[in-house]
Amino acid sequence: MDPIINIDGEPCFVNVKEYQNFVDQCRDFMEVDGNSLQVMTQIISDQLIDGLTDDANINDIRAQLKFLREVGFFLRGIVTPLVGSDLR
Repeated sequence: MDPIINIDGEPCFVNVKEYQNFVDQCRDFMEVDGNSLQVMTQIISDQLIDGLTDDANINDIRAQLKFLREVGFFLRGIVTPLVGSDLR
């Protein structure tokens, strides 16, 4: 059974299978071994902070954008509040 944690005093179910799904999806377009997930976030930050060149195109940051999309799906699905759910 997946763990239950408290977020702001509310019990929540942690969907640990979501992490595996996240890694599997990221594996389609990037390496996922070691600290590659952290490195990807640093690359995105560096590119946004330092700015892309004038001749950059969408293909230059396609993997980073896909990664951000997967992070969004992961964050949405990783925790389910127990209040009002069938998980109790």
